[in-house]
Amino acid sequence: MNFNHYRCVAHIINLGVQAGMKFVGNEIKKLRQFVIKVKNSPLLLDKLSEICTLKKVKFLKPILDVETRWNSTYLMISRQILMQDVSEMLITMNFDELDGLFPVISE
Repeated sequence: MNFNHYRCVAHIINLGVQAGMKFVGNEIKKLRQFVIKVKNSPLLLDKLSEICTLKKVKFLKPILDVETRWNSTYLMISRQILMQDVSEMLITMNFDELDGLFPVISE
């Protein structure tokens, strides 16, 4: 009996994406650190929720990407784009704690 091993296409795509991410600037790394900081702090999450209430926007919890899910970085970035104004207010209110963790988007 012969056993042929075929690699999963999704796994191969994930490996390619992960290799390509090494050449992307520090902005994704900054965003990842920002999301980690906010998600691990109940106080910052509460403040983020309060800002959403004040601005009358739906509170969406930050999404942290996972190395084994090839689209999770996309989901993290997409969520942050939706919450950009709220996140910028959070940073302004907590500058000492969050300074330098939020990526600067150049247009």
